[in-house]
Amino acid sequence: MNKIVSLVSFLFVFSLAAESVINYKIKYVESPYTPENVQELLDLGVSPDEYETDIIGDTPLISSMYAPFKVRRDYSIFFEERAKIVKILLKYKANPNLMNKCKSNFPLLAASALGATSILQLLLENGANVNLALQKGCTERFPSGSTALHGAVRSASIDDYATFIPETIELLIKYKAKIDAIDINKNTPLHIAANVGKPNIVKILIENGANKKMKNKEGKTAFDIALSNGNLEIAKLLKD
Repeated sequence: MNKIVSLVSFLFVFSLAAESVINYKIKYVESPYTPENVQELLDLGVSPDEYETDIIGDTPLISSMYAPFKVRRDYSIFFEERAKIVKILLKYKANPNLMNKCKSNFPLLAASALGATSILQLLLENGANVNLALQKGCTERFPSGSTALHGAVRSASIDDYATFIPETIELLIKYKAKIDAIDINKNTPLHIAANVGKPNIVKILIENGANKKMKNKEGKTAFDIALSNGNLEIAKLLKD
């Protein structure tokens, strides 16, 4: 059984930790993380909620969304392929609400932040809590209290994912994501949208009832943030 566990850990680890050239090649160029291999491991009795062995301790569902950077050329094709793995894991009762070991990520947040709508749909259809909020974790990638909607809006500023984010946000809202959820800094998704400077995201949130008057921990509204960033287009959208 130890050999099985060590193998699944190997398949699920994609961190950029220092490693030998041969391991780098295996992990980042010739990844063995395929639907067939995952299916075989699960058939052997490996837990679909097995944690990675590093300090972050991602679950298989979280790891399924990350891959060798040389492989991620066409994101839409990549995510469709990874959705096959997610589907297998969910079939074997992987917990869609299980956070990683250090409480810094969970499947729905990871999928939303990447704009992986095909994976997002699978998770939501299989019991993922659309309003699950991040606990205080061991990394600062997402502030404590962040929901999947916070994560999606935050990623609108990343060119690789920006194309997929509007559809991601619409899907989360369809599944009743709290439009005015606040993180530890009392920032709502609208605050974040104003800060990342994406008018199209601001429009989607406003059209779905986002409260423009809510203030964050610094006493600022989304309008205040847009104005301080010199983004007049967004400021006009937020002006009462």
